[in-house]
Amino acid sequence: MNGRIRVLVIMSLVLVLSACGSLRQQAFKDTDGNAVVLVNNETEVRQALLMTLAAKGYLVESKEGVNVVKANKVIGDGGKFSKIAMDCFLFDLGTGGTKLQVNATEEISETSSHVKVFWLILIPIPYGSYNTTAVVSTETINDKVFYASFFKEVQKNLTSVASK
Repeated sequence: MNGRIRVLVIMSLVLVLSACGSLRQQAFKDTDGNAVVLVNNETEVRQALLMTLAAKGYLVESKEGVNVVKANKVIGDGGKFSKIAMDCFLFDLGTGGTKLQVNATEEISETSSHVKVFWLILIPIPYGSYNTTAVVSTETINDKVFYASFFKEVQKNLTSVASK
């Protein structure tokens, strides 16, 4: 009987440790399609990137001399909200142009309304309300179509920036 319990405990530990290892391996999983190399210089790519983000309604945080542009956008649908956060990295490749790499995450939140109630003996009397917001999920965006449509808009704005 003790032998069976030992085998069961050892097998359980092996399963738990193998599950944790696979989650850690996902931390360095490749995101396909989140980078593009553009033939323009870094200044022109930065201008086109800022134009694209502003046109799409993103709140942009950018500092001169830093190769990272951060952008956030909140999209609401009733009681459900989606916050998209983008980190855009600009790498100057010299005469080879500029590499634009984007890492995006999405955080989905839900809001629910509640009524404050005062109990008078056994009678509930409503006297106010309040809302609560809870984060339902957070994930890295791995959608190639998301990045491809974004890069298409950047390249479209890049043609207008480069022609000036």
